[in-house]
Amino acid sequence: MARGDGQAGGETLKISEGAGGAGGGARKAAPVHGAAGGGARRAASSAGVAGGGARQAASINGRAARAVDFTARVKAVLGAIPRGRVVSYGQVAQLAGSPGAARQVVRILHTCAGPERLPWHRVLRKNGEIALPPARGGEEQRARLEDEGVEFGFGDRVDLDRFGWRPRRAIRPVGKVAAKDPAKVARKA
Repeated sequence: MARGDGQAGGETLKISEGAGGAGGGARKAAPVHGAAGGGARRAASSAGVAGGGARQAASINGRAARAVDFTARVKAVLGAIPRGRVVSYGQVAQLAGSPGAARQVVRILHTCAGPERLPWHRVLRKNGEIALPPARGGEEQRARLEDEGVEFGFGDRVDLDRFGWRPRRAIRPVGKVAAKDPAKVARKA
């Protein structure tokens, strides 16, 4: 399975390809110490064959499913922000169920705001500032917010106590049906 050997800092690096399972084709490098490291070399080269690749693929699919679910929740939160109100990136992440995922909210807004007509202009930094540079959407965001009645104060910041949005109820994605709890289903049967 070895594709090549290379010397790096006194260690031999064995580059191998996993040939089996769902993780096949991934190149891996594992240090092999000493010339008599045949056992370590075999273990490094067969890591993708011995079932590790299938576990890795399952966790990647699980992450993808969670990412799609989070994206749907973020879109639902964004769609629920009323005119004349603003939220922070972190608040959107928290309302979507993933506190600390503000950067993912930025990514979702960047990729989905235009095609899905999301109200991207209602999302600001946590201090009330517009995050976009003026020439790259910041001026348009300010104009849209002012058209909705949002006022900018000292330092070009929006007063989040006055214009911030605080929903009274939980926000759920449209068209999603909550999965039934298996314990409750078992009790009814």
